[in-house]
Amino acid sequence: MGHREPFHLEYIAIGNEEVGEAFFERYPLFHKAIKEKYPDIKIINTASPFAAGGEYERGWKSARENHSDLIDEHYYMSPEWFIANQHRYDNMGKDDPKVFLGEYATWGNTWYNALIEASYMTGLERNAGNVAMACYAPMLCNVDYVNWKPDMIWFNNHQAFGTPNYYVQSMFMKYQGDSLLENRIEFEDEIRDLMPEKSCLSGEIALEWRDADVEYTDIVITDNETGEEIRPADVCVNAENRNVTLTDMKSGKYTIRMKAKEVSGTKGFFIEFNKKDQKNRMFWELGAWQNLDMAVAEDINGRGSCLAQYTFSVEQGRTYELELQVDGRSIKTFVDGKQYHDVYLKPVLEEPLYTSASAKNDGSIILKIVNISDSVKELDIHLHGMGGKTNMGRMIRMSGYQLDDENTFEEPEKVTPNVTGIISEAGDVMLGVPAHSVSIIVINKEESYTVPA
Repeated sequence: MGHREPFHLEYIAIGNEEVGEAFFERYPLFHKAIKEKYPDIKIINTASPFAAGGEYERGWKSARENHSDLIDEHYYMSPEWFIANQHRYDNMGKDDPKVFLGEYATWGNTWYNALIEASYMTGLERNAGNVAMACYAPMLCNVDYVNWKPDMIWFNNHQAFGTPNYYVQSMFMKYQGDSLLENRIEFEDEIRDLMPEKSCLSGEIALEWRDADVEYTDIVITDNETGEEIRPADVCVNAENRNVTLTDMKSGKYTIRMKAKEVSGTKGFFIEFNKKDQKNRMFWELGAWQNLDMAVAEDINGRGSCLAQYTFSVEQGRTYELELQVDGRSIKTFVDGKQYHDVYLKPVLEEPLYTSASAKNDGSIILKIVNISDSVKELDIHLHGMGGKTNMGRMIRMSGYQLDDENTFEEPEKVTPNVTGIISEAGDVMLGVPAHSVSIIVINKEESYTVPA
């Protein structure tokens, strides 16, 4: 590492996105040896590269059994998934390992992506007792060698610029408190469901070619509300017959049964449902990623979210009996009678505001306020315990951008924060929170503050 002397290592991670029994058989050996020799070093276990499912649960089981200090979660999801999962860490067990959210992002570098990530980060901060650390997606990307998106900072041989995501991360990093404060919002605005149509997963049911020629036979689609059965003809999906629509299901309660056999290729089976178009659909994929995975996933506006994953390999030439059950927001899968998935699709609920509050040891107060809605919110903020004096502070804000705005080499600071002064009178602050905005308010214990030029 280039250090001649010990440098007080605080953390060590064992594995990175590891899956499979072989890793988890060996993990306790490393954990025990490190703890015995270096008891003060915190050990990080791994929760796989998925947000839910078999390998994710296996990672958490290992972390609990071995008393890992932290567990590393990774997920890249659609903005809608992040909105739906704002309270993911609210109800963790008090004795659970702490979460290290080692990689996360919303599949994009627009202002909208950064805005949704900011709203999610208020939840990470509110749950600081459960979430110890968090890191954004990859930091640096050479524009002439792109092998992953999104990234936080883009560069070429002459320039570099930060994305809107970078500025959000920078704001949250620079303005952290030393202790959490309880905060409560009272709003007449109701929580709004941004995708009410997802309460009924109707739509086209189709079979797609994914680099594997597959024979689908004995297909039966049952409307569980009426009992009606649809029996499409047997079909072979291949390079010449890439996508076959079986039916357009109007009901939100149905069962799909079929037999499937991979004849050639490597990508297994791909069954679409709740399909509106190629960029808006749900699917059940068997034999994904090097023929090691099975997943139920969702595409929204072309951005994917793996809702739950299990280890599974498709054996070429073998016939499998597949069953997919849909009941409202509930999705269950079965292979040869064995159940794998039991997924509940959470509603995409937009809250009036997303907030967190903290205090610095010097007595200053930090408020983070994110408005993802398209309307201005008027706030009357009351800070208890500030006394009767006037306190000066500052507000760091990102607002006024189009949702699809991005920074570029030509406009590297198109989406950036600005700083203004703010006054608290006896702990009260009147504030208008613009639509689609991120605001951080710092109220100082001292009675004056000069806004930087």
